[in-house]
Amino acid sequence: MIPTPESLRANRRASAAVALLLAAAVAAGGWFLSPNEWVFLLVLAGAASAALLLYRLGTRRGRRRLAVLARPLPEEWHRILHDRVAFYAALSDEEQERFGSLVAIFLDETPITAAGCEVDDVCRLLVAAGAVIPIFGFPAWEYGMLREVIVRGEDFDFRFPGMLTEMEAIQGLVGDTGGAFNGAMVLSKADLIRGFQRQAGKHNVGIHEFAHLIDKADGAVDGIPATLPRECLRPWMLLVREELRRAGDGGSDIPEYAFTNEQEFFAVATEYFFGAPEELAAKHPELYDMLERVFRQNTRRRLRGLVRQITRPRRHRKPGRGA
Repeated sequence: MIPTPESLRANRRASAAVALLLAAAVAAGGWFLSPNEWVFLLVLAGAASAALLLYRLGTRRGRRRLAVLARPLPEEWHRILHDRVAFYAALSDEEQERFGSLVAIFLDETPITAAGCEVDDVCRLLVAAGAVIPIFGFPAWEYGMLREVIVRGEDFDFRFPGMLTEMEAIQGLVGDTGGAFNGAMVLSKADLIRGFQRQAGKHNVGIHEFAHLIDKADGAVDGIPATLPRECLRPWMLLVREELRRAGDGGSDIPEYAFTNEQEFFAVATEYFFGAPEELAAKHPELYDMLERVFRQNTRRRLRGLVRQITRPRRHRKPGRGA
């Protein structure tokens, strides 16, 4: 999501090439079809205007993101993230700046809609944190299929026959392409907030649902994350198969919902990886090591940094620092 000089140059070149091709095609058509020189000049002027408009549209996202990054992250946002998101609190100043940049871009581009509740800055920032945490090792990551996040109040109670028992209720979901929730993610506000409490451990519905989007990014919802290195594909599949088999023996501490299917296993394991990495590494070292490669993050080391943070006062951002 963070534009780099290289990505901006590539975007400008691609947009310019498309715009010039359009202008050349229109000009060539005008040259062969226009019986009058003045008509051709008008066609040429129209082609140039259309090409400029196309170029501006093609580079709009990059320009808008640069404008977002030029604005300082509000100190209140920094305070909320530091106090409520353990992941953020454990970061260095430089990493916090990058995290804030990703949060600011996500919130600028992703509508967060309230349904039966109030959505304040705390709620919006926790949604954004759930999006940023799993892709923090991939600064250029795009949630291309996400159109909107809907935050539901206490009445959030979707039930799907065949998926859940009568006593269970969905805490969040991501809509399938073409379905009723096409491009939308739905989260329970209460469960979103609960997931970022320090004692939540291996449960975080925000991270869970964004893990599903990472799974879906390669076009298939199959429990194989799009960020999985190619050489890890077979080891990952064998590992998941073994964990699912072990669950049938009642010998796993991984939350039960993980064993619904392969995609839920990945999402629940992602919650575990970010919420209780020391425990995951101790009890499931192979799974922890694999997820380290999937997310390009060492969450155990970051957790130790958080422990050090608790022993000293909260850091304050320098005035005027950009997001």
